[in-house]
Amino acid sequence: MRRFTLASVVLAVSLVLAFGGLAAGARAADGAAPASTPPPAAKSRDQSYGNTPPELQPFRDFGKPYRELFPEPLPFPGPGRDAPEPVGVTEVRIGLLAPGAGSPDERAGLSMRRGATLALEEANAAGGYRGLPFRFMVHDDLPIWGASSNEIVKMAYEEKVWAVLGSVSGDSSHIAIRVALKALLPVMNTATTDPTFTETGIPWAFRCIADARQQSYALAREIFETEGLERVAVLRSNDRYGRMGIVELREAARRLGHPLVSEVNWLATQGRSPADFTPLVERTLAAKPDALVVWGPPEQAGRALARAREMGLTVPAFGPARLVSDRFLKAAGNAAEGLIAAATFDPTRDDPVWVGFRERYAARWGEAPDAFAAHAYDGMDLLIDAVRKAGLNRVRIRDELASVERYHGVAGEIVFDNTFNDVGPVPLARVESGTYHVSPAPGHRAETVAEDPEPSDGPVTLGLMVSESGELAGLGRGVARGAELAAEESPSVVRIVTASVHNPWASVGEAARDLLERDGAAGLITALDRAGSHLAAQVATKLRRPLVAANDASPLLHATGVPWIALPKPNAEVPAGFAERFARKYGTEPDAAARAGYLAARRLLTALASGRGRAAACFLNRESTREGTTCSSS
Repeated sequence: MRRFTLASVVLAVSLVLAFGGLAAGARAADGAAPASTPPPAAKSRDQSYGNTPPELQPFRDFGKPYRELFPEPLPFPGPGRDAPEPVGVTEVRIGLLAPGAGSPDERAGLSMRRGATLALEEANAAGGYRGLPFRFMVHDDLPIWGASSNEIVKMAYEEKVWAVLGSVSGDSSHIAIRVALKALLPVMNTATTDPTFTETGIPWAFRCIADARQQSYALAREIFETEGLERVAVLRSNDRYGRMGIVELREAARRLGHPLVSEVNWLATQGRSPADFTPLVERTLAAKPDALVVWGPPEQAGRALARAREMGLTVPAFGPARLVSDRFLKAAGNAAEGLIAAATFDPTRDDPVWVGFRERYAARWGEAPDAFAAHAYDGMDLLIDAVRKAGLNRVRIRDELASVERYHGVAGEIVFDNTFNDVGPVPLARVESGTYHVSPAPGHRAETVAEDPEPSDGPVTLGLMVSESGELAGLGRGVARGAELAAEESPSVVRIVTASVHNPWASVGEAARDLLERDGAAGLITALDRAGSHLAAQVATKLRRPLVAANDASPLLHATGVPWIALPKPNAEVPAGFAERFARKYGTEPDAAARAGYLAARRLLTALASGRGRAAACFLNRESTREGTTCSSS
């Protein structure tokens, strides 16, 4: 018997596709066959990749990138849409790749099979596909690297399925979609949270579950914004789930100004973990964290957290959606109390779609559905709907799936981005009295990131930052006088709080934060050197307060593209009578620094009169002469 390796199968498929494409092109050129139907026009989902919040955008303080990835839905420009439906078909086959007996993810695989089976049974009860029954071709996702590729090849070429649903492991899911790319086979993933799954740019891959990127965004907001924690340590598995899962949380922490203080991992192979987590916890304790994130398979993560609690780590704990399981609660015991985890759905909501599914699932299988069952049901429902609309043609089935922007499933609202990845809202689950209690997902913000302060009845406070020594000391004195005169002439009551800094790199950041947070400044005026200007701009941007520079210390500030920063307007003129009023107040003629301070204060006060925070920044952005900045007051 001949044995074929994965490499030989993939090579053979590649050659068939390549020569088949050349032959098809030759026939079209000779006029023997009509030209292929072009792919549907791509319609952008009008959102950043991954629905990344502005405060977590890479390099957000340095300007707009020259290229953004995935600006529109991934296209498939190839042929195949005109192929007629096959004759003699007696059933419509859909493949299912899920972990089976003996796999570390056996329980998740069972839930996937049950959820998907229920969807298929209900579809057949409703008439199937034009009277033909849907049928599952079930294959075990074996815990062996590369084994899943052989299963996908069997489904695609021997069983001739029209689409595939699965699987859990990020390793096997990546391999599966690469084979699917060669076989032109749609794959709907309902369980892997590896954020790189849809980053491959393969237009045949779809996912209807929140990945680790979305979970990390939800956890980062809870940890750093809601809880106000700053020193986060991570204890994770070193398998692909832990290694890839923590990437976005690590980046989010750094971009929010709180880099991880510790990241310790344990060896996790085929479901095994260390017998003793003591050395890992000791290293974590040495970092003196004020929060702990545990990321790994449920039983292993539970044991790790239990040992951390035994050794005296009492800080709040957080984790990913995989920890929302009975297996984690059993392994962690009392140590799980208070843990907050991202969740991919809310089983406590009273949505009729969910309630109905929950009752039907319990009646069919004798147990309540978990997340894996709910997402598998949604994924299968999406596949069946696409087949019914497109017919028995893999390319048209892919096109139907790619056209879906939103879907209200049993697991909740699914929002697909341009890579066909679910970027819908992510709720949070807290362990209370040994049970998870899920809170509705916070407002799913793609543009708004912080509440603007409400205008108060008291005075408007402006923060003024100047250098107390060196060449800029004289500039600071003149700017302060000009700003003071502008404040006195304002129709509002204005208070100016001044921070004099000596060494910008050492003190500007702290001084800017104190002005905005402690003193309640609604905005900043700066008269600093290049380094100080950049630091102050970063703090103001992070805290969402407008900044007006009285001097153009750094040309690079023009290139940041940040709408919270306003630079001096070239050739701006002071109002008539300014020199006389200044001379009466200070007994001397105003110099260039005084004029700059006066103009900067008036400009900031005018912007604040239109609203606080983002509204003021938008006003400055609209009347700025700079290009490349964008702003939305919504």
